[in-house]
Amino acid sequence: MYGIDISPTAVSIAQKRCKSEKAACKLTLGNAAELNYPDDFFTFVFDRGCFHSIKPEHREKFIEGVHRVLKWNGKYFMSCFSWRNGDAWNHFTEKDIRRHFSAGFKILELKEDVFTMDVSGEKVYFYSVLMEAK
Repeated sequence: MYGIDISPTAVSIAQKRCKSEKAACKLTLGNAAELNYPDDFFTFVFDRGCFHSIKPEHREKFIEGVHRVLKWNGKYFMSCFSWRNGDAWNHFTEKDIRRHFSAGFKILELKEDVFTMDVSGEKVYFYSVLMEAK
């Protein structure tokens, strides 16, 4: 498994967990908008909240990078904030997602989910999207 995160703390925590689980992981500190992996390297990319953290001016570069590192027909799973959380630069509609990803990806499944915070009971809405590189 490979992983990248902009937070040194997150990378350190993940490295310790991989070691304790005896999992083979190569985790690096870096910017997901600049993926330093070879072309056609992965069959699957998992994105839990990365896309919605990418600033608007870097989104296309991020999407192109994910597409570049995926093998043909490789799968990309993304979880991102929904517009139901309120108006914000990183909250998306289904139409937004399709507009951003349709050039390079076939959307296989797109659904909206809700997560209820344990302590506060606050609801957080997000999209789960499974795509295939075309």
